[in-house]
Amino acid sequence: MRKYLFVLFILFALFMTGCGNANDIEYVSVNYYSENGELLKTDKVIKGEKAEQSLVLENEGYTFGGWSYKGEKWSFIGYVVTEDIDLFPIFTINQYTLTIKYNDGLTPDLVLKQNFNSDIQGIANPERTGYTFIQWSEDIPEKMPAEDRTIEAKWLINQYSLTIDYNDGITPNTILEQ
Repeated sequence: MRKYLFVLFILFALFMTGCGNANDIEYVSVNYYSENGELLKTDKVIKGEKAEQSLVLENEGYTFGGWSYKGEKWSFIGYVVTEDIDLFPIFTINQYTLTIKYNDGLTPDLVLKQNFNSDIQGIANPERTGYTFIQWSEDIPEKMPAEDRTIEAKWLINQYSLTIDYNDGITPNTILEQ
């Protein structure tokens, strides 16, 4: 009987040490940082498991392209987390189109496709025979906005007077306006 109890005790001891408990689970941190290095969020992940992307960022004029770890794009589908990791956002600058319509029947539209927030230069007020340039339909921005825009020239037809002086003392002067 003693042998039986001894074997039972050994089996019980092995069983208890093999089971472990919830406190034995090891966690690692997935730290999400902003583009300027500010810690935004930390997720705890079981060591050796895959992390789930829990944060997507927005930045005006840019497209969010995922996260990088040590300069390389991080794949939430393909990689498991075995240590604490620091992730930084990947942003790609967007391009937008600014179309300038001169509306003069001669000058083709000026179409500028540029990166967001880049300088817009070299757009002068136009000239047109027989017309006076009034204004643009909106102010031309100094920097490329985060949207496509069309800006049009507005014109005023010039008014002219023509006076015909017959200088014969009989025929009255004629005034034509247009």
